[in-house]
Amino acid sequence: MSGAKLTGTDSRGVALAAHGIHVGSDALLTEGFEAVGTIRLLGASIDGQLAFVRAGAARRLVLLDARCGQLADDEASWPSSPGSLVLRGFRFGALAFDTGWHQRLEWVRRQGFVDWSPDPYEQLATYYTDTGDEAAARRVRVAKHDDELTHLKTTRKKGSRAYRFWRRPFGWLVGYGYRRHRAGWLLALTLVTAGLTFRWAEAEGAIVPNEPHDSAGRPEPCGEAYPCFNSLVYGADVVLPIIDFGQDGAWRPIESSGPGPMWIWARWAFIALGWALASVFVAAFTGLVQRS
Repeated sequence: MSGAKLTGTDSRGVALAAHGIHVGSDALLTEGFEAVGTIRLLGASIDGQLAFVRAGAARRLVLLDARCGQLADDEASWPSSPGSLVLRGFRFGALAFDTGWHQRLEWVRRQGFVDWSPDPYEQLATYYTDTGDEAAARRVRVAKHDDELTHLKTTRKKGSRAYRFWRRPFGWLVGYGYRRHRAGWLLALTLVTAGLTFRWAEAEGAIVPNEPHDSAGRPEPCGEAYPCFNSLVYGADVVLPIIDFGQDGAWRPIESSGPGPMWIWARWAFIALGWALASVFVAAFTGLVQRS
């Protein structure tokens, strides 16, 4: 149908209806092909290439449950408005023109966020996996989860607010399980920050020992009955749950003349942050953070 101009539609606005068609070779809608209405290839089976190249942008393109051996298209042929591209169940064996996952992700997002489906993302990610581009596959799958939350927010589905509330932080911290190293780096950064914070507190005279006393009631020196203060180890002791280096039990922050109770609140904040990051970090590496 290269160069064809479809200027009429039926009562539903469909210009080309080819439901369930089986094409043994190629289906070419190229070289100036234009349709004033919807193109419906619902359930179509094309053994060769399905081509939309150098064609006018379709007003609406329905590829629901269609399949082709190879998809050849360019951005000029994509439907322009969100929701005008239906890709649920569409399968392609290869892409003739792939300019990168960024652009192809924009193609998937033409389905919009109302009648949204995760299926096109998985099909695209599978294609990148099959071609050996695991980085692109991960990015597409992370985008799928981000867009799922956008879909839930857009449609305001009942009960989705709580899901979005806890799901979004998992996306930020570990990329829904696809960027597990991120939680490790954040945990390491928190350890360094805690160490520097408590070194500052020590310089302000805001770190005091929970010192034991001898029989005469005199405080015993550090190094004998309890460890001397080390800001980095103390920070690790505060941040990391379960692990005990002996510092947090031997020393405590107090109010100082300048910052006041800031050091006390900082300790509690690092404890909370440490539990959160360590839990996500362990869960991501043990498979408890599910990707699907």
